[in-house]
Amino acid sequence: MYLLLETWSKLLKSILFLGNCGPPPVISNVVLKPEYMDKQEFPENSRVVFTCEPGYLRSRGVYVTYCRNGKWTVNLKCERKSCGSSEDLMNGYFEYEGILFGDKAHAVCNEGFHLVGKGYRTCLANGQWEDYMPLCEVSQCPEPPEIPNAEIITPPSNSYSYSTVVIYRCISGQLIGNKELVCDEAGNWTGTIPECKEVNCPNTFLPNGRKTAGFGPFYRYGDSVSFACNSGYELQGSSMVSCQQNSQWAPSIPTCIKTSCPSPPDIEHAHPAFRSGVPLKYTKGVKINYECDQGYIGIGESRLVNCTEQLEWTKPKFICLRNCGPPPKIANGKFNGKKYTYRSEITYTCIKGFTLVGQSMMTCTQNGWSSRPPYCKVSGKCPMPFVPNAYLKPSQGTMFTVGTKLVLKCHSGYEVEENQLKITCLPNLTWSDPGKVCQRKSCGHPPEVQNAKQHISGTRFNDTVLYTCHDGYKPKEKTIRCKNKGWEKPPVCTLKRRS
Repeated sequence: MYLLLETWSKLLKSILFLGNCGPPPVISNVVLKPEYMDKQEFPENSRVVFTCEPGYLRSRGVYVTYCRNGKWTVNLKCERKSCGSSEDLMNGYFEYEGILFGDKAHAVCNEGFHLVGKGYRTCLANGQWEDYMPLCEVSQCPEPPEIPNAEIITPPSNSYSYSTVVIYRCISGQLIGNKELVCDEAGNWTGTIPECKEVNCPNTFLPNGRKTAGFGPFYRYGDSVSFACNSGYELQGSSMVSCQQNSQWAPSIPTCIKTSCPSPPDIEHAHPAFRSGVPLKYTKGVKINYECDQGYIGIGESRLVNCTEQLEWTKPKFICLRNCGPPPKIANGKFNGKKYTYRSEITYTCIKGFTLVGQSMMTCTQNGWSSRPPYCKVSGKCPMPFVPNAYLKPSQGTMFTVGTKLVLKCHSGYEVEENQLKITCLPNLTWSDPGKVCQRKSCGHPPEVQNAKQHISGTRFNDTVLYTCHDGYKPKEKTIRCKNKGWEKPPVCTLKRRS
């Protein structure tokens, strides 16, 4: 009976409270306002109010929720607030976990700077970065080391920060090592500390070879010498050695070992004739054929030299003598002789009316003809030139030998193309034809005059025009002339006054 009554009691309650809601649901980053937290049961159409947790903002939905048909109508969503980017970090920058509530911005200092204190800022619930700002300070090095017999030539300083460079100079001796030390980002001096000491390496020579650089004769620390072997020798060892701080050369001085004949011997006015390029080496048994230079003739038994067992060249058995070729021709003369080889002679003569100036004989030597050729000079002169209506300036003289060139000008009132005439004294002692003549200048048609007649004699230099005024006008007549610069001024015919 008791169980039956309890069952009916529960059934009645469920009928009476149909449509009621239980406690509102728990939502991430959302909290229920305090006045609704203690209630466990809410009737139909009840309302509760949510809010976002500190550091969060509503992104969608509403804060108010209703009980409908036994269920809460919740659609609120809250997300973390954004702090945006932090202010710039002096001498550094931030690396962000993110820029939302609870995220951190970690400070990273630039090269040469180091972090002092806490190295990050936190995004707070109010959407702002915490007030604390990390600090990047420049790295500092200690006083640079002192070096015996040396001084620092950079300006002195009370502090030595990152990238500072100090430069050493020896007071005595030579600087061994790098002359500069640099303050690095960790506050340490980089580079090997130098030293000052006297270093002198001995002068050195290479038998069967030569220096190609570093000719000395005095050598100090760091100086270098380069070597090369003579032709026919091969270098054993390094071609370059350097003076070390122990006053010794390193690596060791090389040697030159004979491996072939040297370069072929020099033969005056001859050269080796290689058919397939110059050999890199001249080994024993190699034969070199010579040819005479251009302008020379070979005389002798053979033009060959051989590289012997002893790696030496045989002595040449020929010589090259000069072939001078035909001598230069001269104007108004000629030369006598048909041989132009070494020691041959030729003689120059002039044609009639000309005199030879210079040596008449030339000899073919090893260096060519023995002298410059002579020349033929005319014995007479041309007379004073005469060209109609032209004149010669006195500054051009009165002695006109063959080849003399003169420039004549036209007299005033005459003209010619380019305003000058050119003539040359010919070998027959006459003047060349100028090809042009000086003609009288043209003044063009004379000016017209009102109330007058013209009587024109011509329109060139010194021609005249007679003007006759009509009856009743004066003057009666006037003549004008064609001058060097044009027509003279014409008359003006004016009306006579009646008495």
